[in-house]
Amino acid sequence: MHAADRVRNVSLFSALAPAEIDGILGPGWLCGHMGLIDGVTHSTTMVARENTTLLEIAKPAFDRLYDGCERINAKFRDAINRNLLQALAHTNNHLTRLIRRTRSVSSAAARTSTPPWRKPEPA
Repeated sequence: MHAADRVRNVSLFSALAPAEIDGILGPGWLCGHMGLIDGVTHSTTMVARENTTLLEIAKPAFDRLYDGCERINAKFRDAINRNLLQALAHTNNHLTRLIRRTRSVSSAAARTSTPPWRKPEPA
């Protein structure tokens, strides 16, 4: 997991579309925590576009911070939960835009096509 500190522009690139920027992280954002929670390989590439300070946390240290029952562990989980909620809101907004775009394209196509029960008139 990486926690960005003093970061203004870190670009995220998906493994599926490496030429496309998925997002830009700022100070306090986390990257890679889902892979540590789920135990899967992290599939996003980050590119720092300016001088950046990152904190890297190894899996054993992450597990101790995430699973403990002390106050520091609760704060750590809260930080991760806040980050997950922000990512969920971003994903929800993105999906809403895609659905609206799909509906508008479908509506436009429906207006320009001939209904299947109606035969086209001869020219």
